[in-house]
Amino acid sequence: MEWILQYPIEIQWGIVLLGGIIYGGVVGLIPTAGPSKAVILLFAVVNYFDFPTGNYLFVLFSISTVVSCSIGDSFAGILLGIPGAGGAAASMMDGYPLTKQGKASYALSAGLFTSTVQGLLFGMLGIMIIPYYKVISHWVSVPEIFAMCLLSFALISSITNKYTLRSLLAVVLGLTIGSIGVDSMEFERLTFGIDYLYDGIPVVVVAAGLFALPEMVSPKIIKPYIGKQTMEGIRVALKYKWLGLQGGLIGFLTGILPGTGGGIGDWASYSATIARNPDEEFGNGNIKGVIGTEGANNSGKMGALLPTIMFGIPGNKMYAIMMALWLYVGFEVGDPNILDDDSFIHHLVGGYMLGTLFAGVFMIIFAKKLSSVVHIRHWQYPMTALVIWGVLSSQYYIDVPQNLIALALFGILGWFMKRWYFSRPALLLAFILCDRFEKSWLQMEGIYFYGMDKYTIWIDRPLFTILMISVFVILFYGIKAEKHAIR
Repeated sequence: MEWILQYPIEIQWGIVLLGGIIYGGVVGLIPTAGPSKAVILLFAVVNYFDFPTGNYLFVLFSISTVVSCSIGDSFAGILLGIPGAGGAAASMMDGYPLTKQGKASYALSAGLFTSTVQGLLFGMLGIMIIPYYKVISHWVSVPEIFAMCLLSFALISSITNKYTLRSLLAVVLGLTIGSIGVDSMEFERLTFGIDYLYDGIPVVVVAAGLFALPEMVSPKIIKPYIGKQTMEGIRVALKYKWLGLQGGLIGFLTGILPGTGGGIGDWASYSATIARNPDEEFGNGNIKGVIGTEGANNSGKMGALLPTIMFGIPGNKMYAIMMALWLYVGFEVGDPNILDDDSFIHHLVGGYMLGTLFAGVFMIIFAKKLSSVVHIRHWQYPMTALVIWGVLSSQYYIDVPQNLIALALFGILGWFMKRWYFSRPALLLAFILCDRFEKSWLQMEGIYFYGMDKYTIWIDRPLFTILMISVFVILFYGIKAEKHAIR
């Protein structure tokens, strides 16, 4: 990729953005793929950006991949009824019935237009929030980071899965797996004398095993139907623009909550759309269900990006993987100094805004032709090969047998968790946050809990107190709701 430096910066941006949009869009079109798997596969190409300023261009490439894949993900859900991500399943509820009614392009164009517009609106809102980080950081220090980790565990256990206790077990398992290796005191933990485990298990192995491999088992492919109602879809999206704005706001706000991300926002937006139209039927092809839900698509991605770059706490599993990629190229998100790096912010924001705009326009114009990409026979075989290649290449083809064994074991674990409704996002989030969670606890313990002032933290740090109370309230109602459902 170093050849790109011979061109002006505008041409460099154009090439990288185009590459990210095309790559993300194609992966988004693949059933059950979604942004998380697109990001996992970036481990296979990150080394090609190993040249001066290449790390900044990789930030541009990766974030444009995310927004493009999020938009493309709507195709598989609406056309085939096979969403690539949990949030896309909400769009599928009314989008897929419209496809079966011969209105695929109508549903797609309405959803894509809404997702693009709301992504740009709330992208600008996110940009305005970023400069106020130093004000926010005054209220968010070590105790709040620790409480936010706990809050993310509580939210992802109680909201993303109705089996709260099983999700909490997944959190414990994730923390256990994350603690494998050498601790902060240079003592080995849970390595069992195996050299491969000395540096911990690579995040790409855990993520690919949990999320990519289980989806390759017994895939379901249905031939898509392509309609011709693109302009009608755009017009109806403008007609119900306030539903789209409502979805965008819900997606943005829920995305900011650590550990939830945009997926929760999609379902919350769908529920709010139904509540706003109590006399209408949903689930059988109501275009309002598509518009209200798609409003939360890209706005949720921007919301989830904020806690990721401000506090180093990923808004969802996709950004957890992205954190590892950015750290790999030299950017430690969560470090206060990262927001003083104007070039990093410039590439990040530019990639999000331009990627959203161009990907949205491109996919609306070529919706009919792009939708045919999803109808590929036996697509799961090349996808599995790509996942394995991405894992091995990210580790420079070192310890190949160990990585393959670990990948297979996490694939089996992922299938088991999916089959028995244990939260895989909860495990991955706990795995990613394990180091930060442990360090913040040790720092907080040393500052507040060794002296006589151990109780003053509840008064001196009001945000910490609010967050901790929220954790207990969320877990209480989550466990209570689970027990009520079982009865």
